[in-house]
Amino acid sequence: MPSIPPLRKQGAPAAVPDTTPERVLDVWTALEVLSPPAFQRPEELAFGDAGTLVSLGSERLPWDSQGAVRSRSGYQVVLGTVTLEAAAAQLLARHADARIDGLPVRGEAPLAVVFLDETGRPRDGGFAAVSSHAWGLPLALRGEWATLASWSTVDPTLAEELGARLRRTGAGGEPLPVDGQSLTEAFDWLVRTLGFPPELVRAPAFALRSSEPLPLNSPFLADLIQARIRLGGQVASQQLLIYLRGLQSEHQTGLVRNDHRSLYYLRDLPPDSRTKHLLDSDVFDGVLAPGRTPPARWPEDGREPLVLMEQAAVNIATLAGDLGGVTGVNALPGTGGTAVLQDVVAALLCSRAEAMACFDDPASAFTATGARLGSASEGPELWTLDGSLRGFEMLWVSPNPATDFGAALPVLKAVASNLGASAPDEGSRNDSPWRLAAAALGDTTPLVTLEAPPPSPEEARQQWQTARAAFLQALRESRDLLQDREEVRKRFHAAEKLDHDVAFQESNTRRAESEFNDAEAAREQARTRASVAREALAVAEEKLAEHDAARPSAMQRMLQPQRLRDWEAALARLEQAHQKASRDVLGAQPHLTASENTLAAASSNRDEAVRGLATLRVRLAQAQEQVRADRQRLGRRFVDEAFFEQGHDAVQQATPWLDPTEQGPRDAVFVAAVALHQAFNAVVAKPLRDSLRALRFALREGLPAEHAALLPQLWSSLFLVAPVVSTTFASVGRLFRGLPPESLGWLLVEDAGQAAPQEAVGALLRTRRAVVVGDSQQLRPVVPLPDALTSAVCAAREIDPQRFNAPEASVQTLANAASRYVLGNGRPAGSRTFGIPLWVHRRCAEPMFSVSNTLAYSGLMVHAKAPASSRIREVLGPSAWLDVPEDSEDERVLELLRRLAEARVEPDVLIVTPFEAVAEHLRRLVLQSGLLRGWVEDPEAWVRSRVGVVQALPTRDAEAVVFVLGASSEAQRKERDWAARQLDLLNATVTRAREQLYVIGDRKRWSEAGVFRVLDEAFQGRVH
Repeated sequence: MPSIPPLRKQGAPAAVPDTTPERVLDVWTALEVLSPPAFQRPEELAFGDAGTLVSLGSERLPWDSQGAVRSRSGYQVVLGTVTLEAAAAQLLARHADARIDGLPVRGEAPLAVVFLDETGRPRDGGFAAVSSHAWGLPLALRGEWATLASWSTVDPTLAEELGARLRRTGAGGEPLPVDGQSLTEAFDWLVRTLGFPPELVRAPAFALRSSEPLPLNSPFLADLIQARIRLGGQVASQQLLIYLRGLQSEHQTGLVRNDHRSLYYLRDLPPDSRTKHLLDSDVFDGVLAPGRTPPARWPEDGREPLVLMEQAAVNIATLAGDLGGVTGVNALPGTGGTAVLQDVVAALLCSRAEAMACFDDPASAFTATGARLGSASEGPELWTLDGSLRGFEMLWVSPNPATDFGAALPVLKAVASNLGASAPDEGSRNDSPWRLAAAALGDTTPLVTLEAPPPSPEEARQQWQTARAAFLQALRESRDLLQDREEVRKRFHAAEKLDHDVAFQESNTRRAESEFNDAEAAREQARTRASVAREALAVAEEKLAEHDAARPSAMQRMLQPQRLRDWEAALARLEQAHQKASRDVLGAQPHLTASENTLAAASSNRDEAVRGLATLRVRLAQAQEQVRADRQRLGRRFVDEAFFEQGHDAVQQATPWLDPTEQGPRDAVFVAAVALHQAFNAVVAKPLRDSLRALRFALREGLPAEHAALLPQLWSSLFLVAPVVSTTFASVGRLFRGLPPESLGWLLVEDAGQAAPQEAVGALLRTRRAVVVGDSQQLRPVVPLPDALTSAVCAAREIDPQRFNAPEASVQTLANAASRYVLGNGRPAGSRTFGIPLWVHRRCAEPMFSVSNTLAYSGLMVHAKAPASSRIREVLGPSAWLDVPEDSEDERVLELLRRLAEARVEPDVLIVTPFEAVAEHLRRLVLQSGLLRGWVEDPEAWVRSRVGVVQALPTRDAEAVVFVLGASSEAQRKERDWAARQLDLLNATVTRAREQLYVIGDRKRWSEAGVFRVLDEAFQGRVH
């Protein structure tokens, strides 16, 4: 029976040796030095709180004694700002960039920040900080690329020198408040020292009343520096090293056959034969084994069970994670990327519930350290958590603002009700232990409220025992089902092995029969030889006797001496012949005996082979009968060679081994695991409350040095309450500051193709395992720096920009290269590695599906969207290319909106264009038309979220997309040529449309533009 395909190497896998992680981190650090956080309005620096903003008057400062009420939080003075658009213009004057709309930077960025107390005096310790961008921009303008990565060594000195120019003392040496002149002189000194172009900066004008440090540098810079330091000290996380280096191909398992060289060759194959030629069924047999399928899944009303590639991705992620490392999943548009991550969450939640169930008393999972924070009587007590409950922390990260994913965990109203569990009412606090607002994660300390515990500890423990028994029962039922299917799989492979054994035994029997026949023939030859020898001996004896009778008499011997001599000579000859005959008889007997022994052995072997063959045939018949029964019972869910020969579409949409109606036990395990967590937390409410209070203290003020090692413990306690924490890459460094490497269990990444590779460093550094989901053929990372500049920075450190530099590289591409299971490991040198592909598309109707499938996925996506009604289609008609000249595009856009408004159709529409200038014009056009008034609640918000270039729109998809091409004049060929090369933008645009796509623009000119030819072909016969 084929074994389950192993993780290629036990222990930590080897990484590609020719990549230097230190150089990669240096390049990323240099790029982030030049990427400051921008603000349009000063209050954005205070996370939107305009009440914290104060102006720096020319005659009186906010902290002057004659001024207004002082801030108890103190002040953060922004010591000048840089105008980013002007800075970008100077960079572009020196470094080329291929983008039509210029660099995606707007607004301003601080040059430096000064931290003052409520009286305007410098705070204790370091009270000044300089922006890395303020230091790095002049270097970039001078072309000093190699210097940019050394920011961490320059930063302390600059800050100290700036602070020295602001510090004032009185006659008695007491510190004095900072005055306006000191601020102006310090600002002037900083601009001169840095060599900053004066025309790019603005003088200090405002301060913020806040104790929370405002964002001064890239949110990724501190983690990159920390990772570089730890890498030098050999204490970086293993998965970060693998991410930076990639895996050698011998440590990767390909999901496609080894002779498969390119997905594009599959275009020449009939669709129904693609899977047979593509997938390595031996690998999938093990990957999809029921014994590898988690006993819990994510239950949700109306959600279909995971199909082939989705379940394979979950199984690979949860089992490959046992050895650490990264699993890359290529979630094509409209496929089940989120569903895969949800099922990984369910599997991990179940695993931790199993660990919880090992405790007779949950209270024993916490151990008091005997220490407290703050007051000895009022401060929270500090606890440690049992190691068996750690390592299950799940950090769900996206490059875009995250949803409150953790809050969705207990919202199982219909499912829980169907399973006999109590369903929470709307607004019930039953889900409060799971709520952790994503908006709070990035900017302030998390707020977590615990469920009110039962009236008494005894009742809490009783509820725990009940929940534990229910969970273990549900787990047994789910595992029994999976074990039943695993036994089916084993029986099938046992039958396959028996079939091979029968064939082998038939060969053995034929060989034994042949050996018996040969032995029998040899014995007959030996018998004949012995018989011939005996006959020859008898003849010789007879001749001797006859010769002896003819012996000459004495007289004859005397009278005829010659006769005697002749007789004696003849006697000698006869005696010689007799001796030879005697020897032949003696010699034949051993041969006869040996041949008889050989024949007896051959006969025994033949009989044994015949009996063995008969036994195997009986066993095979029994096994085949059982397999036939299993196959009849499971139907198309039975995974064998025939399963993979059903055709590409059928195989990709198949749910292996389990019928959709049989997923109930796995749903029940998830619900029981949630209930078990809640019951566990009720018993340990005291140490949990203490730990969460201590964590909030740590996030606000930091732990005292003697307790700093407990920070991972506090976070693990939080993850008991909120199993999944959702945030963005930009928030990871701020939220998890001070957390040592590998303190958290799992990193789950969504939309990874949109994130620059350096954005994941902080999250990877703090976690042990990662599941990275995204699509490198969709929206690519947005880079705020010129192409030529980023390439020059890479060249200065001899780093391949195609591999490590956005937008060509992303978190997804590096995760794929670091993944144990990939689409194929026999790729040509220099080609891109693809992770586990999800091919079943459920979002878009035609023609959007076919456009995307042809453009980017070699026709391998499978269309599985169910037909749906569309009010927009009823009003506007089917998808079409509205062929109009450029000066008529505005009119057609407004016409479409007007028709929808008159019909009072919900405006679930995106208006997308390739160009930011066109987008800005469309936003003004739609707002000024007045069509949205009375139709949508907030017209300005609607326009911001639904009109623009696709990479800037927060709305993922809509019922319809209006694609306004623009650039239709002959003079705008350059703009069309640029758009013609942006496969990812066209792919992302068409896959935002669930039901309808209306393209507005000059069809003749645009249909000749690169990738837009595919769009033109899809709309043949659809012109309006």
